[in-house]
Amino acid sequence: MTNLPIYCNGIAVVLLKKYENDTLVLLMKRNTEPFYGEWCYVGGAIERMRRRGKQH
Repeated sequence: MTNLPIYCNGIAVVLLKKYENDTLVLLMKRNTEPFYGEWCYVGGAIERMRRRGKQH
């Protein structure tokens, strides 16, 4: 896999799973401010100069 530079500061992910007759979504519960204790989708910051690719 080729290492590609990432030109952004953050990432957000929505994961869905079909289960029987329902669609499930993965959420995480925040344990820091802001919004301590609230449920949200998965996201976060990307470190400066981080590159996409195989991690060793």
